Parts: sequence; C-alpha cells; structure tokens
Amino acid sequence: MNDQSTQRVTAITAVLQLAVLIVGVGGLFFAVGQREESLNGVQQEVSDLKGISADLVKAQILSTAKDGEHERVLRDILRRVERLEESN
Repeated sequence: MNDQSTQRVTAITAVLQLAVLIVGVGGLFFAVGQREESLNGVQQEVSDLKGISADLVKAQILSTAKDGEHERVLRDILRRVERLEESN
C-alpha cells in the first residue's frame, strides 16, 4: 500500500467512525425522548386517577352524610309513630 491509499483508508475510517458516533448519539437521544414521552403519559394517567379517586371519596362522604340524615329522619318518624301508638 502506498501513502495515498493509507490516507484514503484513514479518511474513510474516520468518516465511518463519525457516522457511527452520530447514529449512536441520535439513537441515545431518541431512546431518552421515548422514555420521557412514556413518563409524561404515565404522569397524565396518574393525575387522572388522582382526580377520579378524589371524586369517589367525595361521593362516598356525601352518601354517608345522606345516610346519616335519612337515619335521623327515620328515627324521628319512628318516635312520632310510637308516640301516636301510645296515645291510642
């Protein structure tokens, strides 16, 4: 091999190394971007679930409060019926 052939091989090798480096770094950025997008999607789903859970807790609290109110009304009615029965 002469000096020019060696220089060509060296230049081609350098260009190929640069291309492989660029592809590797690009692949790394692509993988990080995909991971970041996936995390953002999961974060949005968790946020939605948090809202749903809060709504369910509110609904349960309201249901319990209404049950207590109904129980109070039923006890009042029962007391009034018992009073009517005693007077008859």
